[in-house]
Amino acid sequence: CGRTDAEGHDTCTHKGPRSAQPEHDQACPFRVETCEHCERLVCARRLVAHLASCDQRKAICESCGELLLVTKLKSHTKSECAKNARAEKNACAFARFGCSFSGCRDAMEKHEAQSAPDHLRMVSLAVEASSVSYDAWYKDVSSVRDELVKIVTATTKSVQAVSLETKRVVDCQMIETEKMQTAFADLRAHYEFQLGKVKETHRIRALASEKRLNAVVTENELLRTQLSLKMSKERGAAIETGVFAKIAQVKHFVEAAVSTETASNEKHARRWETDVTRILESVVDAKAWVDKSTLDLHTRIAKHEVDDDNRRERCDEELAEFNCETINDLAELSKRQQNLEKRW
Repeated sequence: CGRTDAEGHDTCTHKGPRSAQPEHDQACPFRVETCEHCERLVCARRLVAHLASCDQRKAICESCGELLLVTKLKSHTKSECAKNARAEKNACAFARFGCSFSGCRDAMEKHEAQSAPDHLRMVSLAVEASSVSYDAWYKDVSSVRDELVKIVTATTKSVQAVSLETKRVVDCQMIETEKMQTAFADLRAHYEFQLGKVKETHRIRALASEKRLNAVVTENELLRTQLSLKMSKERGAAIETGVFAKIAQVKHFVEAAVSTETASNEKHARRWETDVTRILESVVDAKAWVDKSTLDLHTRIAKHEVDDDNRRERCDEELAEFNCETINDLAELSKRQQNLEKRW
């Protein structure tokens, strides 16, 4: 025979005389038959199984007696059959506008055809209600926007006031710093001038003392010369002793004066260093206070700006979200109204 099964890849192994070929062709299990439902060509040995599972075979609905495809029988029984008490009831497409009808597909089609004027009236009422709610929403949005403008304006004024106060404080501190620097320079110049005067006085006194000492020494030499010529040796020794005593007194006086001037100079130097240290500490404290005040003010300004940005973003997000919802509702209402007009 040589026929093959295209699905199973098997081959008929029948062998016989050529005269018996027509009879075998009618009974060969590998012959090709046509499905009565889908008209597909199927191997005869697979025809029974194909007829049992063919998706184009028809069956009768037990409730209404309608002849349907097997693939559609389940959905028909579940939602379309008007005589099936257990069929699911679908809500009307206009239920959100107030229609309370529910039923199977056929009943729904009749309801939509008969209740079109009622549906149109419901949609019109919903549109009017949406217009009223939109007006109320717009008033709320306007009040929120006005409140936001007030908050932003007040915050801007507060920031400007803080900025002006910061500038004023910084300018005042700069002026005070310049004044303290000027006073410090004047004080330093004064102490340097006084120290120069003290040093000059000390130099003049030292020169005068040196001249006086030299004069005394010269006078002593002259007296010694004259006494060596006129006086006895004992008398000269006594006068020499007196002269040396006077020289020692003068030298002690000079040393005391020098010591006093040195102590006075050291005292003035220590006082000058103390005053300079105190002024420098005052300048450092003032600068630190100015830096801290400026930093606090900048921190407050930054915080106000961040709070204002956050409030503004929240308001914008709420407005955008509400606008989207309202636009979507209006678009849905417009679409349904257009569908109703097309049906009319």
